[in-house]
Amino acid sequence: MTQQAPSSSQPLTRDTVLAGLKSLGTATFLQAIGAVLVVIAAVALLAVLPFYGPASPAIAVVGMAQSVAAGLSWFIVAVIFITIINYSYLLPSATQLTMWKPAELSESSRLMKIGYLAGSILVLIALFVITIINAINDPDIIEDYKLREDLAKGLIWPIIVGVVGSAFFFVGWIGICVFLHELRELFDTPVLSKLGILVLVYGLVFVILKASLLIAYYGYTVAGSSIIFALQPTLLLALLIAILGTVTWTLIYTETASLRKKILSGTLQV
Repeated sequence: MTQQAPSSSQPLTRDTVLAGLKSLGTATFLQAIGAVLVVIAAVALLAVLPFYGPASPAIAVVGMAQSVAAGLSWFIVAVIFITIINYSYLLPSATQLTMWKPAELSESSRLMKIGYLAGSILVLIALFVITIINAINDPDIIEDYKLREDLAKGLIWPIIVGVVGSAFFFVGWIGICVFLHELRELFDTPVLSKLGILVLVYGLVFVILKASLLIAYYGYTVAGSSIIFALQPTLLLALLIAILGTVTWTLIYTETASLRKKILSGTLQV
């Protein structure tokens, strides 16, 4: 297959395409690791189930607190890790490849940038505020029970911000799906379009898990532990799809590596 260079103020270069595919490959490899972190977060939160209704209430309280805290902590790590990946590799790869085919790739690249910028800011702010409230809402720090109760109820606002941020994140996932579909057209690799759909499914589950963790945390601190158990089906589904996400990202990494080898060997002309 031979690709003709479009007329542009920035001339098409083979190195630009290779650099873009290399950044995309690195991003997808690290995204597979990020998906593993999401799996760990889901497992940590599901670990709360054995503590539901045990003989000892004290064991239940401690066990549920540790499980919810572990799930939230792993999820914070996953969000930060995926945010770093997006800005270090994924978005730069979109920028580099858009220089090659601006007409085809600019819209999906824009969706990715808007979604991840707004989503990252809102979700990280929400998680930061939740962490601060959780840290100071302690009897050793605040003796007034009513004030501690008000602080706990006030968690609803950063949680709403986090859910809105999750919705923006999904816009970024839509951008990735469209981006991979366009690359499928440009490189004539049908598998990329199929993998793009799987990435969109994984992105939807990632957003659902993010909202579920925030709701579960609020439910545990304010509305009672029962809300966590109402989320069991959602969390189990998220766990299974997150595992699928690891496989999907790995396959995209393999496909981008194959494209680079074809370009370097001259089999594929750009």
